[in-house]
Amino acid sequence: MRNQFFGDNRDLFKYDLIREIINGINNINNFTFIPMLTKNSGQHGNQTDRKKAKAGFQNINLMSYLDNCIKQERRNIIEIKNYFEKEGILIEILQRDRIF
Repeated sequence: MRNQFFGDNRDLFKYDLIREIINGINNINNFTFIPMLTKNSGQHGNQTDRKKAKAGFQNINLMSYLDNCIKQERRNIIEIKNYFEKEGILIEILQRDRIF
């Protein structure tokens, strides 16, 4: 996972799936996310054409949020915390000895 690709179609699927799981289980409103980040390099994998998204595209709020992050050049995994908190889901992001 690379910050330069944050908000792509894979993230759309991943974060929509997480939201569905959390909302589908009673008494759960939080989770810990441990991304395995690698250095930014190249452009391979940068897929943001939502017409090609195979999953998550029905979640208009998430899609809009990710698109805005891309447009505003806020492509950083930490940005997903704001989306989940607006959805009433608490997220703790662990990243190399740091908690966000």
